[in-house]
Amino acid sequence: MCTYLLQTYGTVTRGGNLYHLNLNTLELTPILEFPVKEEIADFSIEGNQLAYEVHVYEDDEMNKGYMETRTLELSTIEEKLKDKYPVK
Repeated sequence: MCTYLLQTYGTVTRGGNLYHLNLNTLELTPILEFPVKEEIADFSIEGNQLAYEVHVYEDDEMNKGYMETRTLELSTIEEKLKDKYPVK
């Protein structure tokens, strides 16, 4: 299961990274980590890719920004997780 963690209230917060959550151990593994002025806003799986939207802030006050759509091959995520979950 993949999820993103962020504050549900307040103004601007740092982050909004994407993590893999192991439902058996509740261990979080970072999948996508963003710089301070970027945060993941939404994601979906489309075919063999993870499609995700990132809010990119343009100013230090984090008032101005825009959305970008990016993709990541699912095989990249599988590679990150292979050491944690070896195939038996």
